[in-house]
Amino acid sequence: MVAALTTPYREHHPNVRFTIYSRTSLEILELLDNLEIDAGITYLGNEPLGASTRCRSITSATGC
Repeated sequence: MVAALTTPYREHHPNVRFTIYSRTSLEILELLDNLEIDAGITYLGNEPLGASTRCRSITSATGC
């Protein structure tokens, strides 16, 4: 799943670097809130989103 999201983006932006981590949903939210990561992918279920924006699916390499 991650490759399906990152590969098309990297084709258009070859200087972008991705680092993949495995974290819980709550850890991802904390990293986002602390500006330690720029994006996260998680299965949210009924967990709170905090100040994050939810994208149900990515339709292009530039938006939700």
